[in-house]
Amino acid sequence: MISKLKELSEDTMLAEGPRFDLEKVLAVGSALLRTLIGRAQMRFPEAEPMTIVSEMEEFPAAVESLDEMEAVFRKVKVDWYDAADLHYYVQFGPYIATWAPLGFDALYGPRANCLTSSEANWEDLDPTPVLFFMNRDQPFHPLGVKATKFLRETLGDEHAQGIHVDYVPHDVDAEIVVVRFPHDAFGAGRGEIRVCRYIDEEDWP
Repeated sequence: MISKLKELSEDTMLAEGPRFDLEKVLAVGSALLRTLIGRAQMRFPEAEPMTIVSEMEEFPAAVESLDEMEAVFRKVKVDWYDAADLHYYVQFGPYIATWAPLGFDALYGPRANCLTSSEANWEDLDPTPVLFFMNRDQPFHPLGVKATKFLRETLGDEHAQGIHVDYVPHDVDAEIVVVRFPHDAFGAGRGEIRVCRYIDEEDWP
């Protein structure tokens, strides 16, 4: 999905690839989250309070609101990267939502042997924004019929919003619900993008 890779700095690579309109991604993605969080408080009143956390040490590890979280993504987009594995975990109701509006992929290793976060060749890096939902108490275990049905109802008509939703492994009691923000609806053309790169092996997946 990317080409013409070259090094800009130790932690940043340049490549030709799909560019995304971050403001459009945030507008739709954050609206989905706000709707889900608000309705989940009524549908799942026994759930723990909402939390927003990240594992990225160089950015705030915890923020109090979706607005603060959006500000982090905007700063990263302006100052550092167009594509990065920076993501926040938004825990609410029975869900842990992983929100990655800069994509869920980064590069690892020297330019001549860069691999993606999934250890694919660097050309396969995917900067598509993604938001996915798992079981808050037991990630990668089935969400439950009620929780899956709630997501299906609340996400609504994906075509009207431009998103694409997958229910994995199936739409009755999914283990993961994946919301993607495809380039044809959220793209800003193709061109040069700055990609987060880790050079130290201790940072590799």
